[in-house]
Amino acid sequence: MSNTDTPDDDPYDGLPPQSPEEEATMQEEIDLLMAQYAPFTPASMRPILRERLEHGLRTHPYPRQLIKTFAERKPVDVSGEGAVDGSKDTGEKAGGKEGA
Repeated sequence: MSNTDTPDDDPYDGLPPQSPEEEATMQEEIDLLMAQYAPFTPASMRPILRERLEHGLRTHPYPRQLIKTFAERKPVDVSGEGAVDGSKDTGEKAGGKEGA
């Protein structure tokens, strides 16, 4: 058995996990696709097909980007006194001295 024959330890190629919204969208898309194949796909083959679809949607860049685009996003509060990037403002300058 060569190195290429061993199972991969990281099935998702080190990619970051999807957000809960992206995960839900991906599962909905898989369910829609599986419903189309159900009438003529043997029951024993459906789990394999689902697994392959899920792997493809998680690992390939183009479907991953589509899932990210179609996923509903939770609204982010943008008003208020917080910093734009969400960091905490301490009122100090970079050198540790206080402002003006």
